[in-house]
Amino acid sequence: MSVCTPPSALSDRRHHDKWKIFEYETADFEGKCVSIGRESSAPGLSLKLEHPEWRCVDLDGTPTMHMSYAVDEVRDHLIEVYREVLERDPDGVVFMFHRGLPTMLWEEPFCERFKAKFGEDPRKLKEADPRVHEMRAEIMTGSMRKIRALLDEVGGAGGASGQRLKFAVTTFSTQADNRKFGLDVETWIKEKLIDQIGIAWFAYYTTGLKTKTGDTAYYAKITEGTEVKVYPFYVGWKMKSAEILSESVARDYEQGADGVAVWDPNQFVSWATGKDLYWPLVSRLGHREKVRAGSFIFEPVATPLTRMGENHYSRWYPNTGF
Repeated sequence: MSVCTPPSALSDRRHHDKWKIFEYETADFEGKCVSIGRESSAPGLSLKLEHPEWRCVDLDGTPTMHMSYAVDEVRDHLIEVYREVLERDPDGVVFMFHRGLPTMLWEEPFCERFKAKFGEDPRKLKEADPRVHEMRAEIMTGSMRKIRALLDEVGGAGGASGQRLKFAVTTFSTQADNRKFGLDVETWIKEKLIDQIGIAWFAYYTTGLKTKTGDTAYYAKITEGTEVKVYPFYVGWKMKSAEILSESVARDYEQGADGVAVWDPNQFVSWATGKDLYWPLVSRLGHREKVRAGSFIFEPVATPLTRMGENHYSRWYPNTGF
């Protein structure tokens, strides 16, 4: 069956000056890995059904529905998925960690690696033991290195576009949230593994769900002097008003953001009409100075229609009567 996907449909304009095509993968998958609406044909489909022993296991011994990145075969499968994605010659790939937590817990493969390094059973330690976080980071950073190596292998000397294949990630609100789930972002930046960071403060199990924001200043600090760009996320259906959005984006720019990213941009609740027009503002959030000045906040002028040709509009509705 022939499948039309956004990457193939946009292939003729893939390297437009303004638009870039990124294939994405989430940290969690059910074997049939999805990349821009396309099922992967990489080997080892239906991993969850075929290999329940590769799933995450909670501290109390309860199995979860998530595949564990502590398992070699799971990490190998991910690489094959990315390899297939790169056959479409995108400008880069995205790893959306906020859509796939947890990445690993206390399953046997994780515990064995932990014992080999620290000489203790992590299931007998406190859940927040920093060594548990350190082990998760070591495993996840190993996967990140392999993905970067694959991008460089496929891209060669810049690939068809003559540019380095970009590797973007979505991370969490704070440094502590990242460390809890094994995201050693500082190392990824230092080793030049990644190119863009989207601050997904709304990830489950993280502090951002309460604060409703990410620590943009922290991300600006750790990326200072590097080529890595930082983009705080805004969620379409969580935007309360044009004024609040403008103020928040202006604050992120002041704290060092390189731009902003919008999640669920076509979903909003109540401010699509009146003075809080949605798209005229959201589509211009990259204009820093005008956002800071609040010049995108305006009240539309309505000019009543009184006549069209020989037809006059009176107080009587034109769609009734004979």
